[in-house]
Amino acid sequence: MPTQIIGSLAVNNLLPIQSRAAGSVSFGPLPIPAGYSNFQVLFDLQQVNSLTAQFTALVELSFDGGANWQTVGDYGLDLAQSGYRLVSTQLLRALDDAYGPGPVRYFGSSVRLMQTDNTTRQIRGTLTCSEALVSGVTLVGV
Repeated sequence: MPTQIIGSLAVNNLLPIQSRAAGSVSFGPLPIPAGYSNFQVLFDLQQVNSLTAQFTALVELSFDGGANWQTVGDYGLDLAQSGYRLVSTQLLRALDDAYGPGPVRYFGSSVRLMQTDNTTRQIRGTLTCSEALVSGVTLVGV
């Protein structure tokens, strides 16, 4: 797992952020180096051109070398149920959205990792997209 240093952050791409076809892609189990305190799941919605797309992410952690797993990220987005609207080729939030009616660029989550000094932590997961788009999973440490 190659590490990239960005300022004071160490970044490891568990599932490189890149274009993917519709379907599921899994990663791991992979070790989490000591000191890593977050992971991020990202779906880039800037090229979505329909309101029928569905996206899900399931991420699990093990703190004992893979003997036991617990779900730490299990979420999804169904554009047909989201209230988002497609204007021309741009995905926009609902007019009454708390963030305002602007463009929707990304969907995902950042999750804080516990036990940053634990060297037996592992991570695994699956991303599923009903349409082609850019997605990925990244570990972030300080």
